Amino acid sequence: MSGPAVEIAALDSRIAMQLHSEAQQKQCDYVLFSSVAVKHSSGGGFGKFMKMGSTAASMTPMGAMAHGMGGAMAATAASAAASAAAQAAQQQAISQLAGFNGQIKSKDDVTVLYQLIQTGQASPLLQNQLQGKAKSDGEDVLTPLLTQTANTVLTQVSTKK
Repeated sequence: MSGPAVEIAALDSRIAMQLHSEAQQKQCDYVLFSSVAVKHSSGGGFGKFMKMGSTAASMTPMGAMAHGMGGAMAATAASAAASAAAQAAQQQAISQLAGFNGQIKSKDDVTVLYQLIQTGQASPLLQNQLQGKAKSDGEDVLTPLLTQTANTVLTQVSTKK
């Protein structure tokens, strides 16, 4: 999602109060929380949920700074470091996605949950749950769900305040 209108910053905190402080310190206008779950189909109708911890952990939470819409731009050095970190995270995400798709079987349900919260606020600006169902083994069900999430989030953060 990082680009000319939005810059992504990884947030390390996991406790709400520290998370919001870290987001403010990194000059983030928004915090995006997301998770991914897979429900494997089974013959008896009872699915087993498998949390994709490494995938969800690499996506949750993230700070977003909307440039030109009241968000402060980071210093050039910090921006370059964030860009390098984002590229490394993107490569890791691609690798994880390949491993993720290898675990998908026909009729598995993939769910992406997300919340977009303005830094310093308690209630979400956006909150949604997207679902996809695999038609074949190894199908990439996750990418379209993440693309839809990214489009919705980017539309929200790019809207003039």
